[in-house]
Amino acid sequence: MAKFYFNVCDKGERIADTIDVECDSLGAAFQQAKTMITQFRSACDASACTWADWALEVRYSDMSELFRLPFTMVHART
Repeated sequence: MAKFYFNVCDKGERIADTIDVECDSLGAAFQQAKTMITQFRSACDASACTWADWALEVRYSDMSELFRLPFTMVHART
């Protein structure tokens, strides 16, 4: 299993993930990112938040960036 870090980014600001998540593959890391975004969006009052500038930055254990997933690309559960 590989270790991944998931940083929340908004308008150039970054909340760094200090606890790694182990995933079987890059695809599993992508699914984890989608789940995290869904949970994050569900925890906030949708009318008070605009997600246009938010993204989840996924990094490998050596801190190289693998991908960024914009919050707007993941549909919030209702």
